[in-house]
Amino acid sequence: MTAIEKNLLPYWLTRFPRHELTGVDPHTAAKKVRSLGEQGDPLAMRVFEQQATALGRLFTIASNFTDPSAYFIGGGVVEASPDFREWFLSRVKAHTALRAEQRDVAQFAVVPVGQLTPKPPEVPWEAAGALYVAGATAYAAVRAVALKPGDTVAVAGAAGGVGTIAVQLAKRLGATVLGIASLSNDEWLTAHGVVPVNYGDDLAERLRGAAPGGRITVCGATSSFSRLINARVANPSRSTMRASGSKGFDSIGNHSKLG
Repeated sequence: MTAIEKNLLPYWLTRFPRHELTGVDPHTAAKKVRSLGEQGDPLAMRVFEQQATALGRLFTIASNFTDPSAYFIGGGVVEASPDFREWFLSRVKAHTALRAEQRDVAQFAVVPVGQLTPKPPEVPWEAAGALYVAGATAYAAVRAVALKPGDTVAVAGAAGGVGTIAVQLAKRLGATVLGIASLSNDEWLTAHGVVPVNYGDDLAERLRGAAPGGRITVCGATSSFSRLINARVANPSRSTMRASGSKGFDSIGNHSKLG
């Protein structure tokens, strides 16, 4: 908005002296440019073409030192009509000079700011890129089973990429967390307040023994593991079993009740 008001609009009004925005308060006029662009107004289209060119050149510079696989565009264009958004995106792409191998894999997308997560300065890009996939999966799985303080949750693969995040999220919700993992991970799990339960014979019985009672929730389980829990751990007189996994959870907040 500031660039349109202070630079682009004043310049292009000199090229379209009879335009309807001539003589209008600059801030008010700048607000009207997007709607005019959606209507195909020649001046507005030139303004946004210039913005798209600048973004494309910025992405060109970035591609030479970061080699990104995705380019995200935010700002007011996100709120514009779908046809205008697609036009703007195509112009940005046209002005982005990529090498052949980059063009084959690069994606351009208009993304609302609410769908973006700022990267903490202390987290390197390679870690942040991997963290989102595992983190979003863990968050969705834990949220799906709706834990409450005092619940008991068994997290399968508790020392894996998803599991290490899931156990910490579950602890923050006040749950007693049983971490199913190999013996070598006991120290890490214990340090994070998780009760280690190792893979091996009699797993279901050992889970039952480690649970302090009440509801047991299975998080991150495969369908076969859920059936094991349902068949051998669930005790209708003392436990209610719920699972989130390949069969038990298919969207945030949707889970299966087992037993």
